[in-house]
Amino acid sequence: MTLEIPQIIQIENLNDQILSSIKKKYNLSLDINELKIIFEKLNKKISLTELYIFDAIWSEHCSYKSSKNLLKKYLFKKAPNVLIGPGSDAGIVEFCNYKGKKYYLSISHESHNHPSQILPFEGAATGIGGILRDVDCMGGEVIAVANALRFSNFKSKKRFHSKWISNKVVEGIWKYANAVGIPTIAGDVYFHPGYTDNCLVNVIAIGLLSEDDLIPSKVPQSARDNEYKIVLVGKATDRSGFGGVSFASKILEESSIEKLKSAVQIPDPFLKNILIHKNANNDVKEFLKKAKIPFSMKDIGGGGIIVACIESVLDTGLGLEIDLSSVHKKYQLYPWEIACSETQERYILVIPDKVVSNVLNIYNEKWKISEIDNTAKATVIGKIIKEPFCILYYENKKIVELPLDLIGNIPYKELKKEPIEIKFDKKEINFNELSIKDVVQQIFEDMSICSKRAIYEHFDSDVGGKTLIKCGLADAGVMIPFPLTDNFYAFALSVDGNPYLCEIDPYIGGAYAVVESVRNIASVGAIPIAITDCLNFGNPENPQIYWQFEMTLKGIKDAIEAIGLKDYPYHRIPVVAGNVSFYNENEEGKSIPPSPIIACLGLIKDWRKIVTPDLKKEGNYIYLIGERKAELGGSVFHRTLFPYLKLKPPSVNFQIEKANIYFIIDAINDNLVESVHDISDGGLFLTLCEMAFAVEYESLGIELNLYN
Repeated sequence: MTLEIPQIIQIENLNDQILSSIKKKYNLSLDINELKIIFEKLNKKISLTELYIFDAIWSEHCSYKSSKNLLKKYLFKKAPNVLIGPGSDAGIVEFCNYKGKKYYLSISHESHNHPSQILPFEGAATGIGGILRDVDCMGGEVIAVANALRFSNFKSKKRFHSKWISNKVVEGIWKYANAVGIPTIAGDVYFHPGYTDNCLVNVIAIGLLSEDDLIPSKVPQSARDNEYKIVLVGKATDRSGFGGVSFASKILEESSIEKLKSAVQIPDPFLKNILIHKNANNDVKEFLKKAKIPFSMKDIGGGGIIVACIESVLDTGLGLEIDLSSVHKKYQLYPWEIACSETQERYILVIPDKVVSNVLNIYNEKWKISEIDNTAKATVIGKIIKEPFCILYYENKKIVELPLDLIGNIPYKELKKEPIEIKFDKKEINFNELSIKDVVQQIFEDMSICSKRAIYEHFDSDVGGKTLIKCGLADAGVMIPFPLTDNFYAFALSVDGNPYLCEIDPYIGGAYAVVESVRNIASVGAIPIAITDCLNFGNPENPQIYWQFEMTLKGIKDAIEAIGLKDYPYHRIPVVAGNVSFYNENEEGKSIPPSPIIACLGLIKDWRKIVTPDLKKEGNYIYLIGERKAELGGSVFHRTLFPYLKLKPPSVNFQIEKANIYFIIDAINDNLVESVHDISDGGLFLTLCEMAFAVEYESLGIELNLYN
């Protein structure tokens, strides 16, 4: 049975009421003004497939229309150690020379918040799946993942639902990552009542590649003079994930959650294992590289096939032609579903026609990907054309013909900002009335500072045999990507972001997210070489939320500029990847706390010199680096004992932070210290306790003189 092609949507009057009814009828994230622009440019008529293409490409999730200008203003600057920065599927930064080749680390950082709130297992698992594809399609061998999780604190009326979400998110992450065979080496978890209706699931992936492994995501210019075909690889397209980027660009309404479940993708880690870990993709890459054939590769994520294909040709002067009927499908679908569904475990390859049969043979015959999923295969779905148009056919009928300059001309939003006045209580805390024993007991009960072993022990941190420091054993995870006898280079990874600081002062919260992540990799002896950011906020159309967003960016900017690159003086720590997740609030307008989450990537030139936080032996001296101040705002002490007071958060002296960070790195690399642990949540007392608790095979304590 052939599905009926929808009639052209044609309107005579572009009034707000008619456009609003179209928006509601088709569940679009486009606003009224954007719909007006589209209908005007297309002479007041458009097919439903074309409308959904605009809805995907122009969504907040894909276009960054509310954040791009601020990101460029504050964060995106070139750095000499960066090969590829923001804008690609993954950032790529210098790592080391090994056996005559220059090697790089690729890193990607994404969120999967809305899907994880609706279907936490599938949402979290497909978040991991997407981040692995981001690194793989750039040419990197995926070698590690990390995560940052934000849940409710289990004290709300929805505490049983919150527990279910947190358990299912963790299950989704470990079942996917473990099945694919990628170690989880770092992460952090916070519990806060502000995440009751919007949990956060941020994921990071690391890849290793040599200088000649890099794969461009843009179609090569040789496609101008040679016939290039578009090959779809992976699972059959189904309805899962249709409208995913649209609902990720809107506020979640509890009444519509059931309807939105179809917008969450379904994971298949075993097919992913064959594609990226068992090297089906690698065989194709090696074949094309040996034949010296230019090609491009892109993962299919937000917005489905059509977004991946359009992004690969935008700004190249080329166009694309796709026959939607040739896309392998799990069952019968409407053309707009085929174009925009976000079915997992799929890639787009753009390759010359002369090697198409070779590539299809590798996937379909050599690796037999259909034996993992009987709907999976590699197939030709279209071609690159010289005219800059997006043309789609379905059942031998042309249903889309859109100029790419119109699709790519996204109307960016200039949103209003309204500062939030930050006031603090002048009331002094009488510390003499407090019992240290009672204080410590209450602090230890805080969910955000308690041991996370119940979470990270689900993750396989050792698979692959390259992890030197795994989750929970130090301030940062450490991995050695090369054989131990050949090379002493390693890298460290940490993930940080304190929502309790951010909700008091977003500038301080953004700055401290950077400072804390850099401190953590410095504490094992690593030099910071790059950061990624995932910026999670509420509705940007709320002027106060948008102000929080800009203040956070300022804090991040000032921190990365002040700390800088050790090996490249006068250059800031580069931001090489990340994303923005807006609309994390409920239908009553209750937003999450501002939640910038920073991942810091660190270079270790000799892994034999790294240190861990556990105490090593009796008689060692303990030194405090950095001044202690009575700045308790946002601390565990504050939120546990005096949540009703508005206290000042810690101020940031960037020059002192920089001096301390590089002093610690030098001290470790000069073999002057045996244990290091940075002071963060819980303050000095909890830091020392954690150093003592980390000792495994003997009992060591601490004698402390607080008045020195």
